[in-house]
Amino acid sequence: MNTPRTLYTSLLLPGLLLSACSATGDDGGSFQVDDGLYLRAGLTHARPSGSDFDGDLALVGSSEVIFIPKIDDGEGMDYAIGYRIGGVGFELAYQNLDFDGSLGGTPGFDMSRSAYDLNMRFNFLRERRVQPYFQFGLGYVSAELEDVASDGYSTYDADLSGLCLPVGGGIEFFATPHVSLDLRAVNRFAYYGDANGTPIEDKLDGDSFELGIGLTLSL
Repeated sequence: MNTPRTLYTSLLLPGLLLSACSATGDDGGSFQVDDGLYLRAGLTHARPSGSDFDGDLALVGSSEVIFIPKIDDGEGMDYAIGYRIGGVGFELAYQNLDFDGSLGGTPGFDMSRSAYDLNMRFNFLRERRVQPYFQFGLGYVSAELEDVASDGYSTYDADLSGLCLPVGGGIEFFATPHVSLDLRAVNRFAYYGDANGTPIEDKLDGDSFELGIGLTLSL
């Protein structure tokens, strides 16, 4: 899977937006984002950093074996709905990313990962159009690994699930009080405790480092 050119091309947009905002002149301290509902959609590129997804681990059960593939970088979409009170946002976020995977150097053992997060977000320098922010949250994460499980007669997909802790921050560029673009970096600490409905004694480390860009509409 090659990183979409649109993701890297879109990284140029905040600079263009910032230039456009600067061209409007000094806000004189009058710039303000109202409290209320907001919607966000974005693109995310993730690099696995967890130690267990390196292709060297197998989960052996009484009736099946699940081989954990080596997982490479992944990309996908993320969405959020939130409510902003002052400089604090409370949001429900969803993310779905696709990763290339391999076993013993053989490709095709890919992973699709979904995450559902409850986040708190803190914006600073709220009187300015360019606002840094910090966020953290708690989430549920699930992953489908393609053709990595076997019962001795056939191979099939494996489903993993667990908890995750996304922690990070970014910069938000406001074109207007209702439209903004942001760049973010997030460390997602993920721990898979279930495989095909069976608890995993030693939880799998599925951490990742994520870079994203998103568009937010404040209603």
